[in-house]
Amino acid sequence: MELEFKLFQKEKKKNIESIDQELLNFCIKFNEDHTLYCSEKEEAYTFMKVLTSSVYGMHKFKTVNYNRYIENNLLNWYFSITSSDKGNFNNGINLLYYLFLNIQVKNKGFNERRDLLLQEALDFILSENKNLFELEQINEVDSKDLTFYINNKINAVVDFSFFPISDFKEEFIFIRIVQVGEVCFKLINSKIKKIISDINNDIYNKQYLKEIIFLTDVLHISARILKTMSPDHFLEFRALTLNASAIQSYIYQEMDILMLGMNPLKIPFYEKIPELKKLCEIYDTTTVNLKSLVKNDKILDESFCSMLGEFNKKMLKWKAIHIGLAMSYIPKKAEGTGTKEGIDYLSKVLKDSIFE
Repeated sequence: MELEFKLFQKEKKKNIESIDQELLNFCIKFNEDHTLYCSEKEEAYTFMKVLTSSVYGMHKFKTVNYNRYIENNLLNWYFSITSSDKGNFNNGINLLYYLFLNIQVKNKGFNERRDLLLQEALDFILSENKNLFELEQINEVDSKDLTFYINNKINAVVDFSFFPISDFKEEFIFIRIVQVGEVCFKLINSKIKKIISDINNDIYNKQYLKEIIFLTDVLHISARILKTMSPDHFLEFRALTLNASAIQSYIYQEMDILMLGMNPLKIPFYEKIPELKKLCEIYDTTTVNLKSLVKNDKILDESFCSMLGEFNKKMLKWKAIHIGLAMSYIPKKAEGTGTKEGIDYLSKVLKDSIFE
């Protein structure tokens, strides 16, 4: 199939109207008539389904929600390429590097502080992981065909996960930073699950904690980059997102449960949001988590416990940065997008810690 995807138009604002009409028509047809493009090769069909669904979603759904930004179907597909835990981590580092580089390319010269922070992020990822992976070739071309995406899966994730919903000029950096967070949360979750399983067998893998701490540092840098948006720009875009909220992030809420346990007060929110209902099926208030392991004295390795404390401290700091962003950008009496308590709600969750 030689369908070309003309996604990058240099002189025109990239939005749903500027997506190549042939691409849009193909994505609609593929998603609405499943018998038309069913392939004898299941892998090829799955690839096309995942690849086209984000474009189709932008066309089909009028209500903006958080899932339009994160495109979990693409992330799940990308990370399912390998069943190896090490392979998943390396793929994640590749993707993080690509996302930051993508921001740098699109934002060069926009803001001096942002330029410095983006370079800091790229240098940090390379310095910490220079022996772990080889970067896939990063391609910035105006026209890409299906063969290109099959051979460059990391490009497929990045290109198909960004379709603007507004003319807001800084929507690009907002969405990219959200995606950086989602990748970090997903990798952190995979490591926490391994840690919990290992501790139950008296195994203490410090490498997992080292990788988690690295990912938390990436979250810190990305939050600092987000702070380079002006409050006026942030509020302008926030108004356009309607009911979109970070509470809709399945991966973040799962991380919260794995760290601190299922919060009974959050269950009503999970049950109301379609993307989060599954959390109530998989987890409950008896689910083993890092906090319960500490509380019940299940972690017997002192140095491991010390590293866990470092991760806990860094995650609390990241939450504090999040609250700082909210206090800087959101009017004091404004309602939150996830709960009516807004900043007061964020202040409460800041106190949640693995160590009581």
